[in-house]
Amino acid sequence: MAQSSDKISVQGSEQKGIPSTKKLVRTVHLSKPIGHLLLPTLVCGLAGGIVGVLLDLLRMFQPLKAWVAGIYSQKPFYLTDTSEWSRGWDWVLALLLAVAVSYVILDTDSLWKRLLVLGMVLVLLFTFSPLLMLWNIYWLPVVEWVAVLWAGGCALFYSSQHVMPSELARLIQSQKKPSGQRKKRENEKKGSPVED
Repeated sequence: MAQSSDKISVQGSEQKGIPSTKKLVRTVHLSKPIGHLLLPTLVCGLAGGIVGVLLDLLRMFQPLKAWVAGIYSQKPFYLTDTSEWSRGWDWVLALLLAVAVSYVILDTDSLWKRLLVLGMVLVLLFTFSPLLMLWNIYWLPVVEWVAVLWAGGCALFYSSQHVMPSELARLIQSQKKPSGQRKKRENEKKGSPVED
């Protein structure tokens, strides 16, 4: 993915009487472009939120909500006379969660951590509905679930096509600490004895 090469750059000017100094500069060659954080966060988050809101406006989730309400009205929940969660708050929460999940996914430095973040948010949303049954509140977060899933998918795709700043920082940190063979080569170049 990333290769390191050492270059010698000459700083200073011998024409002006200033002695030149040689400094070892490490560069990291990347096969993907460097990604940004804020604009893709907004684009992915708003795309996910808008998809969730539009599907709710088209009443695509009504059959699912009626089926879950039927399950909750039976044993062991016995849900009756519930207070209903407002659709407007669903939409606001869907947009906020989608943007937040996009930001966290894009600011995380490896794929397994990104998938873990997305999976944990989806599981928390899925299990939050039975928790609210304790207070006799019927809330099925399908709009939020769809918005987070869509925004997370967009953020995962973007981060797979770019080297994100958090990944770049990790690559640079790994280049600062020489290890193994590279440390031996650097010691040989300097002329110092090789340590085992």
